[in-house]
Amino acid sequence: MDEPDRNPSNIPPLSLPKNRVVIFLGLAIVGAIADLWSKQAIFAWRGLPGQKDIWWLIDGYFGIETAVNLGAVFGIGQGQGVIFASLSVVAGIGVLVWLFWFRAAHSMWLTVALGLISGGIIGNLYDRLGLWW
Repeated sequence: MDEPDRNPSNIPPLSLPKNRVVIFLGLAIVGAIADLWSKQAIFAWRGLPGQKDIWWLIDGYFGIETAVNLGAVFGIGQGQGVIFASLSVVAGIGVLVWLFWFRAAHSMWLTVALGLISGGIIGNLYDRLGLWW
């Protein structure tokens, strides 16, 4: 009796392409830098909330003003920065495990998408830890 195939064709090989780590880390770092730089540029231009009036692109409808959200989406969880920072760390670890332990990094598209998402996670973690002020 033949021994069953231990690596069927639908299971990816154990090794990952080496460029996936470089692509993921590069996008995560560039994404975090872009996130933090864009926030810094807007705050430098418009100041902290209430320092300058809204800069209207379409008068009365669409403008730019600064705001500080100490919670999550739409201000939910105000003052719970430590909890949201912890969730950011868990999400970041989850992304790394999914990509490199469960080998999702075989997909270039998934590697790119999760690298960009990780850049946002890093930027939000920076904000939630209060390092920006």
